Amino acid sequence: MNDRKKPKKEADYYIGVGLCFGVAFGALYDNIGLGIALGLVFGVAWQQNAKKKISKKQELPPKNN
Repeated sequence: MNDRKKPKKEADYYIGVGLCFGVAFGALYDNIGLGIALGLVFGVAWQQNAKKKISKKQELPPKNN
């Protein structure tokens, strides 16, 4: 059995991935500046979404008295 835990992704991971896709998009459409800007925007949005999911998982359910 595998007892290793999945490593957590750093906060910058999503921004970096977004920038990579943005640069690829910008190169494809011959507009690197727009690609970088869009990649950064989508990377930050993806990061915020991931943070929200993690915080929801860590919330404790209310106690029933």
